Amino acid sequence: MEWIQSTLRFKSGDKRYKFELVHFDNPEFPVVCGDQYNGIFLDKLEKAETELGSVLWLDAINLFLPFVCFDISKLSSNLSLICLGEGTGACGIGMSATKFFTRTVITDLEPLVPLLELNASLNESCEAYALDWVHRSSFISKEENLHNFDVVVGCEVLYGNRFAWPDLLGTILDSCRDSNSVVYLCVTLRNARHDLEDFWNKFLSNHFTNISEISLSETVSVIRATGLVRYSH
Repeated sequence: MEWIQSTLRFKSGDKRYKFELVHFDNPEFPVVCGDQYNGIFLDKLEKAETELGSVLWLDAINLFLPFVCFDISKLSSNLSLICLGEGTGACGIGMSATKFFTRTVITDLEPLVPLLELNASLNESCEAYALDWVHRSSFISKEENLHNFDVVVGCEVLYGNRFAWPDLLGTILDSCRDSNSVVYLCVTLRNARHDLEDFWNKFLSNHFTNISEISLSETVSVIRATGLVRYSH
């Protein structure tokens, strides 16, 4: 595989958006058109090459971006957004292309930060940070407003890492500004419905008063949670 720079396009409602993205080529999805990336960041991408998040997974992105951008268009303007476990940065960068947000922060583990920084620089729309859910206190303490977000997004953050779910929940709670914050979790139903239902029932239901599921396809669903009732940093 090789690093590819692609122009990604999506439609949400009656509006069309596009953004640039460097990602590790995924042979399962040859529909992505792009050119081999040979830019100045190439050396910095070495430590991201072995990370699963450096691959662009289109099945959820193609469905989730149009949905979430349309849903957020019904909210107030001047919103702030944080995206967890971002990998390539596709969700946050795509969402920021709508201009709904005055601030967009994309995060993942430290090895993927060079990729996030590169993709943020190509679009001039996001801030990129290393965020380890287990050690999130160091991230939050860097700057006072790194935990006050109106919208919190996680795309494909539940599969295969149940040991990290308590820390993921803590990160979600720490990221919310107040009870009006909206949380979106996009889930591919690889493990039947167990990941979605277990995280909902064992974690989210104890902290949010309004939780719903939106089915985007037979295999992709979104959990939408609002009404945070237990909130502390």
